[in-house]
Amino acid sequence: MSISALTHKNEVKKIMDISEIISDAIRYPFSDWKKILIFGVIITISSISSLVSDLGVKNDILLASLGIVGILVGLLVEGYMFRIVRSSLSGTSELPNFDKTFDMFKDGLKVIVTEIIYALPAILIFIISVAIAAITTLGTAGITELSNSAVTLGILVGAGIGGVIALLYMLIILPIMAVAIANMALNDEFAAAFRFHEILDKIREISWKNLLIWYIVMIMILIILTLLGGVISGAFSLLHPFVGSMILYLLIMPYIDMFLSRSVALACKT
Repeated sequence: MSISALTHKNEVKKIMDISEIISDAIRYPFSDWKKILIFGVIITISSISSLVSDLGVKNDILLASLGIVGILVGLLVEGYMFRIVRSSLSGTSELPNFDKTFDMFKDGLKVIVTEIIYALPAILIFIISVAIAAITTLGTAGITELSNSAVTLGILVGAGIGGVIALLYMLIILPIMAVAIANMALNDEFAAAFRFHEILDKIREISWKNLLIWYIVMIMILIILTLLGGVISGAFSLLHPFVGSMILYLLIMPYIDMFLSRSVALACKT
């Protein structure tokens, strides 16, 4: 067989592997409905402020307090997704347990910090763009000669430009960040998320082309799942917004999060 034929065969295999990854990830959450519901309860608690608001509660202090509780519980959500990545990388095909809650909390904190650090350039780009727009707008004339609407328009333009650049950066960095988090899970070490030589070696092992194909396919599937979930929760919201929110948090979001975590792990395992 010629070298070109072998190369073509390997490329086809990679595409087929991605198809298998997606197929496995789609089936994966259904392996244990009990754990989907447990995860759904955790996600629901992390969104408790929004749920209480749906019930018509307007007490700002209460909502703020529940929001803080939601943020803390949200770390458990991130921690469980990280646990799925780690167990999947080890070859486990079952959903992990919800034991060792404090470890799950710490893992969630590590994931959030990692995501913030990787997103930091986007945040800075946005802030700097808004600041430059504001300074430029105010510098074109005396501050007393500018109307509030002109200043607001200048800031909005800066925010728009900065937002587009930040979005492009995030679209580029997201698959790399996914590999970084998988590398952290594989080595069970926070610093592994920033050992770029290991991350780049892993990406070269996967192949940039293969990673890009997986990333595009994942975006498409996540859009479909999000739209489908929105339709389902929207239909239940006709009964009451609270009912629609409960369906979203208890069933739809845990499924999507489990699917995403499993897919990331399998993609980085190839």
